[in-house]
Amino acid sequence: MTSLDPTRLSETINKILYDEPFSRLNRLTIKVSWVPPTLGWAKINVDASYCKDKYYNHIGFVIRNAHNSFVAARISSCRFTSSEEGEALAVLGGVKWAREQGLTRGTEWDFGVFSGLEGIEKPDPSIYELALARAGNIAPAEALHIGDSMRKDYTPARSIGMHGLLLDRFKTPDADSWRKSGAPVVPDLVAAQAWLTSEKQSCGDSSSTEDGQVSSFL
Repeated sequence: MTSLDPTRLSETINKILYDEPFSRLNRLTIKVSWVPPTLGWAKINVDASYCKDKYYNHIGFVIRNAHNSFVAARISSCRFTSSEEGEALAVLGGVKWAREQGLTRGTEWDFGVFSGLEGIEKPDPSIYELALARAGNIAPAEALHIGDSMRKDYTPARSIGMHGLLLDRFKTPDADSWRKSGAPVVPDLVAAQAWLTSEKQSCGDSSSTEDGQVSSFL
């Protein structure tokens, strides 16, 4: 048995990923560009394969650096009952695996609450209560939920005392009724950030936390 040269292996994988055409057929093909992370960082891409007739399915992870070079990859077999559940498991498994690889600096992922795994979904208020518990048992008044549905997002979040903010990314006709009801509405997440940092706003109403800190959920 001969040992693999890591450098040569990386070059081979990069050639397959970026240099080889996606299709050798005489037809139009579309190549989706992969956007590298900031210099000094790494990016992990995850995916899941699901077949309802199989007892076990698979999730996979690939890590690449800012130079577009292959760093590591892994595939695992596990049981899940839908493609959505598989994608959720892939995200959770990918973050855990990345941390095991020592990629812990500046982690942007704190926790996840997935309806397919928990057995509850919006607009059930209990999924919001579960998110609050996962966030460290913070009080509802210290949390902001951002969503794009009055029925599934804003109303249930407000029913348990959370703040709420609605996104109107696609110019929905319902947005006018949202505003008339008193709900704060912004066009996108950039505007949401500006809304959050504005001194004139206090998370949609006059209440505020003791230290002024508010956790946000998407």
